[in-house]
Order: sequence, then structure tokens, then C-alpha cells
Amino acid sequence: MRHTIFIATLFTAFLFGACSNPDKPVTYKEAEDFSKQIDSAIHHRNPKYFNTLINIKELGRRIRKNSSEKISSAMERGAGTGLEKANMGGQIILAIEKRGSYELVKHYEKDGVQHLLYRMYSEQGLNYHDFELVKKNGKVGIADFYIYIAGENFSSMLANLLSILDSPAGSEKSEDERSLESIQRIKKLMNDGKYEAAKEIFDGLPDKFRNQKTIQILGIQITSQMDNETYLQQLKDFEARYPNDPNTYLMTLDAAILNNDYGKALDNINHLDSLINKDKFLDFYRALMYNLMKEPLKAREYLETLVQNYPAFESGILELMANYLEAKDYDKARPMIEEFRKNDEFDQDLLKSVLAMYPDYTG
Repeated sequence: MRHTIFIATLFTAFLFGACSNPDKPVTYKEAEDFSKQIDSAIHHRNPKYFNTLINIKELGRRIRKNSSEKISSAMERGAGTGLEKANMGGQIILAIEKRGSYELVKHYEKDGVQHLLYRMYSEQGLNYHDFELVKKNGKVGIADFYIYIAGENFSSMLANLLSILDSPAGSEKSEDERSLESIQRIKKLMNDGKYEAAKEIFDGLPDKFRNQKTIQILGIQITSQMDNETYLQQLKDFEARYPNDPNTYLMTLDAAILNNDYGKALDNINHLDSLINKDKFLDFYRALMYNLMKEPLKAREYLETLVQNYPAFESGILELMANYLEAKDYDKARPMIEEFRKNDEFDQDLLKSVLAMYPDYTG
């Protein structure tokens, strides 16, 4: 259950132009309608439309505000191409391509501001995006978003990185430029599946780069595709650096599992659920932990609730089906198997694989 980290591309300049005064606050109804635009963009695989939902000028204003140093005009001259290169919509669509999902968990208001909390589930892992909405010139848009896997707002993450890059001219600047080139090489090597080579370059980054949280997360992404020992060490390093960060519960879930500490893994899941203020989908992860703890009846409780709440969630259905088959509870397994076979969107080869493990079942 390794987590390949999703973070929108952080190494491009964003539009930092002046922003007009905000309109009246976004209403609950406007936020509700806006969530349908997000859903439509993802469902129809339209990343360009999704990207237009981000208010890049407001995001740029917040990046400037969160930066510890004044952003130079050189950074501002990179305006206009940043959003296209970041391609957040494209990254979400790619991540959930194979039996993944991007779903609204809840819509809430905080300090007079409307928020939309989305869950991204894929074969690479679990993440949440908390979108803060703003209205400018009568149009609702995303002003900023909190990325749970990173434990920060996107504006703060990018501001921290730009503050490092935007140093005075000279040898230090040259080192920054070399580091950026190294990061680009790392990304290319990862795309090519050359994770050991990517890790070697990562380890050679200057401390001021490597010690940034965003870059630390990149290191976890690299090692998640390597051997367990290397991956576990990277996770331990992250937990030691950020022991009290909310995202640590999500980031170190794998570490707990690799250490066979399923109790801690359950604690992490429950802490995460408390931070989100409840996501019923996390019952899937609770069930997986109880399976690992060899408590099938407890796992069944969570799986039955999960399937009731998410009747189209293929992995949850297969887990519950396997639970019934393992217990030879064929009267409950049989109707699930029949319904699964009728669903053209479900992977029938996966069903065959599950049934092959239970030759006594003859339904």
C-alpha cells in the first residue's frame, strides 16, 4: 500500500500580477455548483478545463504573501506558463486512471470561506485536497488548496521553494540553478523507472534543498519504488523531521505496516479521519489492517459498512467477497459474485483470480 506522492509541479513560476479587490464571499450554493464543475472536468477527462478553475492571480498573491523574501522581477517574468506546466488537472486524471477515484468528501464553511474537500484514491495511494474558494469579478475559483500528503497549502509550499531559488546573483544562484536541473533529471529518471539513479542525484542535492519538506516528499516518492529498507529509512527520516505534522499520519502509514505495527497503522488512520472530520471511505483501510491482524470478523464489519456506503467501489466489493469465501459463507458471497459479473465496468479477471483461491466454492 505504498503511496506515490501527488503534488502539482512546484518548480515553475506562477503569475504574480496584482489582484483586484474580492467580490462578496462565495455562497454555499455557488460552492455546491462549483463542485459540479470540478466533477465534470475529472469525469470527462478535461484537464484544461480543470486548470481554468484555479484563480491563478489570487494564488500568486498568496504565494507572494507567504514568501519570506520579496520575489524578484525575474521570477515574475516566468508568468503565464506556470499553470499550464503544473497541469494539476492532468496529474489528477493520470493518477486515477486505473480504478481510481476523485470524489467530494464534504463541503463546509470555515471563517466565512467555502471549502471543498476532495479525496484522491488510486493504485499509488491516498491523498486529499482541500480547496478554498474565492470570487473575483463575479467568478468563483480556487484561491488555494491544502494538500494533505504535504501537510501544507500549495501557496506556502511554492513560496518556500521560490524563496530559496530567488537568491542574489552569484555563486549561490548558480548552485540553485544546478539544483533545479538536478530535480528535473530526477523527475525524468523516475518517469523512466530508474529510481536508484534518481536517489543518487537526490542524495547529492545541497542541504538547503534536500531539507525542504517538498523535496523530502520527493525523496519518499523515489524510495517508494525501491527496496523496503531504503523506503522505510526515508519514511523514518521524514517522521523524525516532522513528528507533529498532520500529514505524518498519512505519510508514515506504510512505515507502520512494514514494521508489522498494525495498531499504529490503525491509529494513523483514525487520526487522519479526525483531521478530515470523517471520511467513511477510510473503513477500507481499517478493514485491510484487521485482515493483516488476522481478525476477519472485525474486517468484515468495516467492509460491510464500506460496501453499503460505496456500492460501486470494486476493491471493497472484492475484499468483502473474499472475506465471505474464506469463511465459507457462500450464501452471502454468491449474490455478490453474480452482481459483480453483471457489471461491465468491473475487472472480471480480478474476480477470476479471487475465485481461484477458493476452489471449494462451486457457485
